[in-house]
Amino acid sequence: MNLLSLAERLAALEDAPPIRLNADQCLHARHRFSTCDACVRTCPTNALHLNGSITLNAETCAVCGECLHVCPTGALDGNDGAAELLNCITRLDQPRRIELACSQHAAPEKGSPDTDVVVRTNGCLAALGPSAYLSLLVLGVERVTVRLDACVTCPIGEVRNAVSNTLSIVHRVLAPFGIGNRVMGLNAVSDQTDRPVYDAQNPPLSRRNLFRVFAANGPRPIVRVLVGEDDQPAVVKLPSRERRRLINVLKHLPSTDLNAPLEGLPFARMTADDRCTACGVCARICPTGALSFTTTADDIYLLAFSSGACIDCGACIKMCDPGSLQRAGATFADVLTSEPVALRAGKLRSCTACGAQFAAETSSDLCPRCDFRRKNPSGSRLPPGLKKPVTS
Repeated sequence: MNLLSLAERLAALEDAPPIRLNADQCLHARHRFSTCDACVRTCPTNALHLNGSITLNAETCAVCGECLHVCPTGALDGNDGAAELLNCITRLDQPRRIELACSQHAAPEKGSPDTDVVVRTNGCLAALGPSAYLSLLVLGVERVTVRLDACVTCPIGEVRNAVSNTLSIVHRVLAPFGIGNRVMGLNAVSDQTDRPVYDAQNPPLSRRNLFRVFAANGPRPIVRVLVGEDDQPAVVKLPSRERRRLINVLKHLPSTDLNAPLEGLPFARMTADDRCTACGVCARICPTGALSFTTTADDIYLLAFSSGACIDCGACIKMCDPGSLQRAGATFADVLTSEPVALRAGKLRSCTACGAQFAAETSSDLCPRCDFRRKNPSGSRLPPGLKKPVTS
């Protein structure tokens, strides 16, 4: 990237809220064998680096916001502009066909006459995650066109590929509903008709909406529902803000076959077979609390799973020593189920050698670790998911 162009880009966004990094929430902080590099791969200015842990160079960050929704655990935080965009839509008089343009677009007013209004976001379009586009449909917008033509001259124009990837995720989510064509990207403009343009941060007020503003300060109730916990501080044992928003908006989409698969998306359903030893490692390693392991005073254990919180990072499978955990494809029903599903439950017994508790279903009086040591006094082993493949 040309350094002068980057400097101009940063100057244009000098008032934008910076991207903040909470490295403790990164997958690498919770699981040293993690291979996640989603934020590094998508950063257009190489401001993010992985060297055992994640680091952010604020001086080279262009505040495009792409990392905000690609990070599965919310280690990167900032204003993605989604709340302002959705609030703007609720202030307009029933916009059916809208175009979205970035804050740096030179001529968003020029385009197809088959558009009711153009909304200019307060930052880069890369900051908007799939939940933002789906929320627009929930608010009654019939068609969303995303203007990517300005990316050609933008110094960080390579984010156009990232925006296109976000739109492809939206299409996969909408495929079971048969409305995937209601959100699309636009790479070139041929028509030159003038259309009304509004800034997301400064939406117009009709007479009807003027009374609404006085009646309720802040975003409309439906917007607060869709953005969910947007204003709450980040918590380590939670999926990212984008994931929580996505779950919220899925609940408001038109009814569909709840058994429809969500393959190709970062959702998963876990199963556990009778090899489970009730060690609880999977729940401790889970970065979002999707897996929970509890015991009672009478030595009953429960391993439960919440598909909506699972980010499909695979850490639990890699660390499962007996190989009990297996991944399965998630459905809408799995993701929208509010109550955790029991994977394994049973009685605990105590190891006669070390006193550690383990699943009583096993026949040995020793816990799996002591049993292995007795059979292999000088041996060592790794969980199956951490073993290097044998090469010839």
